[in-house]
Amino acid sequence: MRMPTDSDGSALADAFLDHVVRDDAACAGVVREIHGADEMFAYLRRAPGLAPRARFEYFRSGYEAFRVLRHVARLAGRDLDRVGSVLDFACGRGRVARFLAKEVRGEFWAADIDGDATAFVASRFGSRSFVSTADPDELRFPRAFDVIYVGSLFSHLPRASFRAWLGALARALTPDGILVFSTHGPRHVDAAARDASGFTFVPESETLRLEAQAYGSAYVEVELVHRLAREAGLAPLATAPDDLWSSQDLHVAGRAEFVAPDGLSTWTASPVPRGSVDRLERSDAPRAGWVWIGGTVRGSGRGSDRDACAVEEVRVLVDGFPPITAELGARAERDRREWYTEGDASALLDRPRVALIEARTAGGERMVVDAVELA
Repeated sequence: MRMPTDSDGSALADAFLDHVVRDDAACAGVVREIHGADEMFAYLRRAPGLAPRARFEYFRSGYEAFRVLRHVARLAGRDLDRVGSVLDFACGRGRVARFLAKEVRGEFWAADIDGDATAFVASRFGSRSFVSTADPDELRFPRAFDVIYVGSLFSHLPRASFRAWLGALARALTPDGILVFSTHGPRHVDAAARDASGFTFVPESETLRLEAQAYGSAYVEVELVHRLAREAGLAPLATAPDDLWSSQDLHVAGRAEFVAPDGLSTWTASPVPRGSVDRLERSDAPRAGWVWIGGTVRGSGRGSDRDACAVEEVRVLVDGFPPITAELGARAERDRREWYTEGDASALLDRPRVALIEARTAGGERMVVDAVELA
């Protein structure tokens, strides 16, 4: 597959964000600046195979997390645009916060242990902010929150900190507030390395700034997550395996007296399609300008073809041209489908252009899952 000609995927990212702004009214005016010290962006630029498209993947993954959180909050009856307060805890430098800031109509707060990160999020995205602490017992929250989102913090904490931070965040919820947080399941670590307790901690992570013994990689059984939540004063409400970025279990919990709404009782996965471009070929046969592009896509559902999360359509979108509907292949393991399109693309190739790959689920959810430069 031909990689983008820019160094970090800026053209792909700009095309993606242009589409998001047109397609999702909540994201109008989303900020495109990435802080120079953003660790997640730095990690993507170091990762093999991702560096030439790091900027695109940074925004795509941030928007995906926002879409998942928005869906889960609606199921819990805590719509982000209706509640009084939302906190993005361990916000980093705003990969997800930039989208949340556009959706939340009440008070939007952001917190991180890095004061420079919270200052950047506040100044660029308009959040209220505070600096977190290494010790959860020392942190004094400025208020109680209706929704607290914690993406990929508990996936890094050793057991003692894991339990302590659950307790601190439980105390920061309003009586009917919800905590949405993610963890790594043990299936993502080799069986031989798993701890028999159900909590496996490995002292290594993508950050170069924090001590590995305090911020590594944690892999926790769902049943143990629920038990630790109850010990911390939380009522576990629902869990969807691998619902965040296809790699982290997503959990919803409330205060002990909180009663789970009906919407969460049937939640198994958010209806966010995912996929990739696996191959792009350009040749002169059967004639000049002939292009073949294809890949794989899958819905987040685990059910049959009738599942609302199953992918039913894939389109190739090139700005200024009518959408091209791809051919869908057979459904295979874990709801994966192949897709491809081919034909004379000479009209598209007068200059480098970005092709966005948009998937639609049977339930009507649409999202751009990948992008590639036609050059």
